[in-house]
Amino acid sequence: MTTEEASLGGSTIVTDDYREPAAPASAWFALAVLIVATLFGFVDRQVISLLAEPIKHALSLSDSQLGIVQGLGFAVFTTVLVFPLSLLADRYDRRIVLALCVLIWASATAACGLAHNFTQLFLATIGIAAGETGLSPIIYSTLPDLFPYRQRVTANFIFYVAAILGVASGLGFGGMAIGLLNSQHAHLPLWLQTWETWRLAFFVVALPAPLLVFLICFLRLPRGETRNLASAFEELAPDFLPYLRSQFRTIASVYSSIGVYTFAFGAAFAWMPIVLVRFYGLTPASSGIALGLLIGLGSLSGILIAGVTMRFIVPKYGKLAPLRIGRISMLFALVPGLFLIAAREPWQAYILVAIQTVAGVAAGSLAPNLIQDLSPPRLRGRLSAIYAMITVPIGGASGILVGVVSDLLHRESRALILAIVIVGTPAWLLAYLLMRQAERPFLRTLQFLSTTSAEQVNTKES
Repeated sequence: MTTEEASLGGSTIVTDDYREPAAPASAWFALAVLIVATLFGFVDRQVISLLAEPIKHALSLSDSQLGIVQGLGFAVFTTVLVFPLSLLADRYDRRIVLALCVLIWASATAACGLAHNFTQLFLATIGIAAGETGLSPIIYSTLPDLFPYRQRVTANFIFYVAAILGVASGLGFGGMAIGLLNSQHAHLPLWLQTWETWRLAFFVVALPAPLLVFLICFLRLPRGETRNLASAFEELAPDFLPYLRSQFRTIASVYSSIGVYTFAFGAAFAWMPIVLVRFYGLTPASSGIALGLLIGLGSLSGILIAGVTMRFIVPKYGKLAPLRIGRISMLFALVPGLFLIAAREPWQAYILVAIQTVAGVAAGSLAPNLIQDLSPPRLRGRLSAIYAMITVPIGGASGILVGVVSDLLHRESRALILAIVIVGTPAWLLAYLLMRQAERPFLRTLQFLSTTSAEQVNTKES
């Protein structure tokens, strides 16, 4: 760390935060319950995909309507609702907000089983999106209050792994529930046998909600600064907007670097299953299984590498460590993309995908630490919400752009691969440059937060 960086407060931030006492057992219990809530949410969402075909026939839906139910509704309403829910998480009792979110999405899941047309089903999926949207800002704003910095990095890693494995577990548990209902349908009580299996499946996956709410009520989560719902929204401007203005350079630098990284990651992986089928002659099933296994192992490897690296460099670089690891990871991810054009065999493409996965996940797993570190405790939920509002649409845009470029290059024999390289390579490089540029403003924000916290302590003592 340079003399200038130390003068900005970097060295004090390193030593003080890294020597904090270990978190109590109640913090780890809270993390376990939050992970269970996340997995429960994935099951409720994935069961819609698993039941898409019987739902289509039962409700006479078109493929376009199924696409709206599974994709558009979740994306749009997640973006719209994430900020107000994060505001409540910042300003109200987080246990109550989280419990209400669970009850909302579980009730909406059960409502899917009662739907008799597209409109009713779409409205039910909006309810699922509304409930699940609150999870991310609540969890990422809560972890810094439960764990000291050293253990918070570990807690973020654990939650990140749970999120990665959540889709697979959602499909697995959802599939098990559907299979069990199919095999036992004839043995159910007569009044339940009159219900179609797909409807019963929605009811079954919603059943754990009361138990989960019961566990949430016993968590020791930090309370917000107000108990009044109306005043929570009225107090948005006095603290949130001034902080955005004063720390705009840092927020813009960090968020843009993560956003561009998400764009590059989306460009690399959104079309890879199609590339394997179109250019290497694999079947959709074989390419899906191979990619799923490869990305899963690569993701776990990336998280492990990031965790081990953090353990060694945090004592030197402190909270700057995630940016340092992130920018190096961008360079490692950039190189395989350049060689993708020359890959002639499936195994060559697999190696390149594995390298990009490891590097990309190593950077992505550390992003929550950056958001938490630049956020005052009372604003963490809202700043996490803005992060989600930026990265979700940007990540989806890269896949669309790859398709557009591929259509423009349709005369080329490997147009799609070339499009991935054209769109993704500059994004990896730009993400590296933005992460490098973000270091100085990030350190200044850390110093600002450290000074502000010290002044608040002195004011209370006086």
